[in-house]
Formats: sequence, C-alpha cells, structure tokens
Amino acid sequence: MIRPNDLSGRIKEIDAKQVALLRGRQVSELQPAELLQYSDLADARLLLATQQLKSALDQNLLRWILEEALPTLVEIAPVVLPILL
Repeated sequence: MIRPNDLSGRIKEIDAKQVALLRGRQVSELQPAELLQYSDLADARLLLATQQLKSALDQNLLRWILEEALPTLVEIAPVVLPILL
C-alpha cells in the first residue's frame, strides 16, 4: 500500500514514464500497444492524484476538528448541555 507521503513521488514517476514513452512524439503518434501503456499510466496517475486529494482533505478535516471544532464544543458545552438536558 502506498502511504500518503509517497503519492507525490509516485505521480512524478508516472509522469516520467509517460514522457519516456512519448519520446518527443504526440499521443496521437503512439502505436496501439504504446497507447494502451500510456492510457494505463494515465489511469494510475488519476487514481494516485485522487488519493492524494482525499488524503489532503482528510488531514484538513482532522486538523479543523482538532483545532477549531473541539475547542469550540468544549467552550460551549457547559452552556448547551443544561439546555439540552
């Protein structure tokens, strides 16, 4: 399994493999087998980029909960809890 910290490096590896596969050509100039390889690399890159985005959102959400939401809840709990109970 790829850890969130490894995602950027893996994406760069895929980009390098795509550039090497193209060898200065346009995608439209690739042979069918090369086009399949290029497409597979693009699919893998998309999956990794999606995972990278998800990881960033998860980290931001966790940071927000810990730094913003929980302190606010702790602060207002003594006022809100008696009202709810």
